[in-house]
Amino acid sequence: MVTVYTTTTCSYCNIVKDFLSKNEVEYETKNISIDKNARVELIQKGYISVPITDIHGTIVEGIDLEKMSQLLKLDKKE
Repeated sequence: MVTVYTTTTCSYCNIVKDFLSKNEVEYETKNISIDKNARVELIQKGYISVPITDIHGTIVEGIDLEKMSQLLKLDKKE
């Protein structure tokens, strides 16, 4: 399971989501600006800013596409 924690206005989040889509990775989006439960969940993980991407239990902060590629075992398509 891949989950992207995002907000409505986060342009960096869009980069992460575009990257995942281009690489045909299925993911769930949790918008912390409109979903209180998602916000609480993110805080419980120890984070307050986005994008945060949870890839099978490993957290990737920001737009570290190289780390995402490694975790997902794919060739990066930007």
